[in-house]
Amino acid sequence: MTPIVFVLTTRFPLARPRLMRSIAVHGTAFLLLSVAHCWVADAIGSPLAYRPAGYQGGSLTLRFLEEIYSDIWMYWPLVCIRALIDSHAKARQRETRAVRLEALLATSRLA
Repeated sequence: MTPIVFVLTTRFPLARPRLMRSIAVHGTAFLLLSVAHCWVADAIGSPLAYRPAGYQGGSLTLRFLEEIYSDIWMYWPLVCIRALIDSHAKARQRETRAVRLEALLATSRLA
């Protein structure tokens, strides 16, 4: 589901002025993708690590509680990695723009 996370992070970057909206979108997406991950794991019959004795609830709920921590460590680092990639790209664009402006200024001074 990594491509989905990257698309969401591109569409809703963790940056101002819409930081709170992006956090809300990513929080919701994280929960939905975590449920989807648990549903797929349950559908293919992946074994649960622990099933309490006498547990009568559904395996999807138990799997969600079991997997949420590892899903946190899958989703949020991807968001941060994408934010770092975007930040680096913007910094390079600013540097390129500054070099062009300096060249234009030097050309103007010579003229």
